[in-house]
Amino acid sequence: MGRVEHKFMAKPSPEELPGTSRNQRIFVGGQYDFMPTLRQIATFIETAPSPAGGLFPIIPYDYEIKVEETMDRAVEILDRCAYAIFDLSDLGA
Repeated sequence: MGRVEHKFMAKPSPEELPGTSRNQRIFVGGQYDFMPTLRQIATFIETAPSPAGGLFPIIPYDYEIKVEETMDRAVEILDRCAYAIFDLSDLGA
């Protein structure tokens, strides 16, 4: 019987954020337990009309970050975005 191989796409580095301008990036933050909500926010951002030539939602979870570096790297990513939306459904996030 043949062996099934699962190929997973590697997450990109946080240094490889999309967009040519900081003004095109919108940080999406919140509790990862509510990822479906964060994904809905990201979809809204992607489909919103923009004079900046397209907007890119940035969810740190989507980037290659070591668990122990999560907070520091997320703050670095946030600094590279002109805007941010935070889901505060869980105030512990």
